[in-house]
Amino acid sequence: MLFPLHVLPTFEHKEYFVNHDVWRLPYKFVNRMGEISKSMLCMDTIEAMNRAVHIFSEAEKDEWAMDEKLFEPIDPAITDQIAKGVEFRFMGCENRLPNFIRVSVSGAASHVELKTLTDVSITIVYTKKDALICFLSTEGRMEYAAFFGKDQLFMNWARDIFLQNWGKGKNFKQALFYTKNH
Repeated sequence: MLFPLHVLPTFEHKEYFVNHDVWRLPYKFVNRMGEISKSMLCMDTIEAMNRAVHIFSEAEKDEWAMDEKLFEPIDPAITDQIAKGVEFRFMGCENRLPNFIRVSVSGAASHVELKTLTDVSITIVYTKKDALICFLSTEGRMEYAAFFGKDQLFMNWARDIFLQNWGKGKNFKQALFYTKNH
């Protein structure tokens, strides 16, 4: 089902939703899609990845991430921040755990929380300063064209959907904690 574009009369990137599926999100977040209207859209995957790395590397207190898997290019930014004591919450898809659990460092168990979900329908990177979100394509693949920004409504939307999913996630206590030299 296509997104009803009339819901977003002032949203600059309405055409993006012709090829992206928001209907797997909880309906209350579909109703709040206008809250992401002040974010910026980055259609380039590499640039979006670089923005995610920047968000990770700038985290001061805590970092939240949800994705079907966490991608390897981001790992150094994550491990550096964990080593500094930044608290991280990660959620990944149950059937993709090998990619999901290799991002932590030794001794981080006290400030790294991992959860799994049976289905991940959005990618979120969130700190108190920045957020980034990506949606599934209408074919069901995660697309890494990303909305990002610092606008408070956008930040609240990203935080709220992360927390709703966090509440549904299953604790994953068997995480592998690698050293940075591993």
